[in-house]
Amino acid sequence: MYTDTLKSLFQEEAPNLNNELDFIALSRSGVSKRTLGRLLEFSGMTLTQMSHILPISKRTIQRYDASQKFSPDVSEHLIQIAKVLSRGYEVLGDKKKLAAWLNTPLLSLDQQPPMSLMDTMIGMQLIIKELGRLEHGVYS
Repeated sequence: MYTDTLKSLFQEEAPNLNNELDFIALSRSGVSKRTLGRLLEFSGMTLTQMSHILPISKRTIQRYDASQKFSPDVSEHLIQIAKVLSRGYEVLGDKKKLAAWLNTPLLSLDQQPPMSLMDTMIGMQLIIKELGRLEHGVYS
């Protein structure tokens, strides 16, 4: 569940992520803008794209210092985004394939691309389920 990719994204702030309680503690203490930068680099997303799925504006993000931490709700959202991306990378094995899959409308998602659902926690849970289906050969 906690792949090396996922752990590496948060290693600076939480070097020992072993269970969901560790992620809860991290979301409560806050994820830094520096970690957001690592997430952007890993995902290939722009800050504009990321701000569309976060509960915070691009302009507000830009005002943060690198070490400044986001609120618990923004941090929780960033953690869930990282889980989706990490799981997608694990299943698809390639960042470009993952980016393409995230932007491809899926029949099982009512012809919506997974990326369009990442602005909600429920949407990201659904995406993780879809990745599990894909991993087991159930195409959507």
